[in-house]
Amino acid sequence: DPLATDISSARFIALERTMTKWEMEQKKFNNIDKLGVATDTQSKNADEARKEAKNEVSVSEPEDYQNKEFIILEWFTIRDGKKVHFFTDFNCSLLLTEVKKLVFKDDEFPITVYPFSPIPHEFWSLSVPDLLEDKQRASAILVNLGLAMEKSKLYPRYLFDRNAILNVQDLKNPQSNKYIPTDPAGRALRDVIVPLEQSTITNSTNLIYEMIRDISERTVGTPQLRQGIVSSGRRTATELQLTSVNADTRNSLAAKLFANSDVEFWTKWLSRYTQFKALAKDKIIRIQGTLGVRFESIETDTFNFKTDPDIIIESSNVSLQKKMLDKQSLVELSKVIIEPDTLTAAKRCYKKKLLQLSDFNKDEIDQVLPPNFDELRAQEENKLLEKGKLPEIEPYDDHYTHMIIHNTVPMNKITKAVVIAHIQTHKDAFLKDRQKEKELEYQQQTKPEAGAQPNPNGAIEGLISRGRMPFERPQVPTNQIQPTNIPPNTGEVPQITTQ
Repeated sequence: DPLATDISSARFIALERTMTKWEMEQKKFNNIDKLGVATDTQSKNADEARKEAKNEVSVSEPEDYQNKEFIILEWFTIRDGKKVHFFTDFNCSLLLTEVKKLVFKDDEFPITVYPFSPIPHEFWSLSVPDLLEDKQRASAILVNLGLAMEKSKLYPRYLFDRNAILNVQDLKNPQSNKYIPTDPAGRALRDVIVPLEQSTITNSTNLIYEMIRDISERTVGTPQLRQGIVSSGRRTATELQLTSVNADTRNSLAAKLFANSDVEFWTKWLSRYTQFKALAKDKIIRIQGTLGVRFESIETDTFNFKTDPDIIIESSNVSLQKKMLDKQSLVELSKVIIEPDTLTAAKRCYKKKLLQLSDFNKDEIDQVLPPNFDELRAQEENKLLEKGKLPEIEPYDDHYTHMIIHNTVPMNKITKAVVIAHIQTHKDAFLKDRQKEKELEYQQQTKPEAGAQPNPNGAIEGLISRGRMPFERPQVPTNQIQPTNIPPNTGEVPQITTQ
């Protein structure tokens, strides 16, 4: 549809298809015997242009050839407000199939477009050949002319005086040690035969060629460094890195556009697969792992979703660049993350993340860092939590590891309450264990050393060190006279009498 801005707004779509009579009979087409040979089609013209560019000869098939291919049209259009599908011949004069309504629930045409450089409010977008075709042809013309010019230098041409050369055939037949009689009539031989001046490639020609190549590289974002070519001039490492990063940024835009088209395609695929899953009784998949290949069957209920899942597609170039930056940052932060008081679970998490960024898959990570006792125990407890059962915790559990693994249990009406309760139990036990460690650490710090005399003011100093009393003790002047009514300190405990 020339007025369409995208696939969803198209009123009609026609695609050229190539089929033999046998293939059409298998699809139960009608009016097969009335089909004629299409003389001018897009597919045929493109095929002839490719053969002409390769200097190949076009081969015509006999009229009575059984496997002769016919070009027909596959139509998608709208009829009575419903999207329909059918086949016709190329001239649209024969209806080969019945007009059938599309059976897809999403009511969309089964077509996905992959644009390289989309144009706003236009269906057709720019492609790489659109951007480079004229420049490629211009550079090819310059190269061919330069080649012809250099070839002409191997076969030079001369101007000669017919009156001075007695036999012209002597010049046409070159031989070794050959003598050619001449009659210069008193003139120098250089005036008898003069080489014809040959044209050479000028600086302006080189300048135009370099300009065409530079424009081509800028158009699609492929500098020489991106092509694996380093310029002859001196370049710093920072400049080379910036050039590579900028090229990746240019290419990432096209990669993101292709990724959006891939997301659209797999969204349609999932919708169709979910709709027609009853037709596939069983599906066997092959899982390639580090320890070998495993075959598993996927049941039809695998594609039962309450809500459609998210489909995320990312270009390998974009993800590789991001992975390299994340790995570099993680290595630089290792001294900050890995400390003596860092939990064991945190250290294992750091190591696993570093292995993931180093392109280790899950099987290889499990071989390098096999699951420990607490991880295996927590995974077994997850099976009970998924059934809505509450497992018991043990005093020797690594509660922090258990809390991390229990968070991977999917939340639903059955698991939500038990998962929250079990994680809270681990959290309370974790806090109690840390409290005991802190109390033991404090007791060891305040415990007097062996052989040391007990300090009667130890309790006061303890309060002072914890900030519960002023740091400075009240001072009493030494020259102050003691009252006479206070008995001297004899070391004996005074007796208190009551009347």
